[in-house]
Amino acid sequence: MANDLPIRFDIEVRQRATFRERFQIPLDCTNRDVQASVWSIKGRQREKLLLQFEVEWENRAKKVDVPQPDGTTVETIYADFYLVASYEQTALMTVPGVWDLLVIEHNGERTYWMEGVADMNPGMTGAPA
Repeated sequence: MANDLPIRFDIEVRQRATFRERFQIPLDCTNRDVQASVWSIKGRQREKLLLQFEVEWENRAKKVDVPQPDGTTVETIYADFYLVASYEQTALMTVPGVWDLLVIEHNGERTYWMEGVADMNPGMTGAPA
């Protein structure tokens, strides 16, 4: 799996609305943690932190029976969590950026699992005139 990382996944952040999106990754996170944030970039360098997500865990090691083509199932463990940002935080995000999800091992090693564009949708309701 490590050779396939990070997985490309774009998100949309609605300005002045709570961001809450569920993620499930095929990894036991009992002794791991995750972090995620959105940055503006200039060239290939990060420029300004636009959004720091909170992580709400549903289950760090959820066992799921995954159906196989031959009709059998294989038990797989998934980390199941939400990335969350308050409406106050999203109100401060005024431009699109890039985001990534970092998995932190118990020994401190770090691996990027997901990355993508974080589009910013300004919305209409509640916007200043």
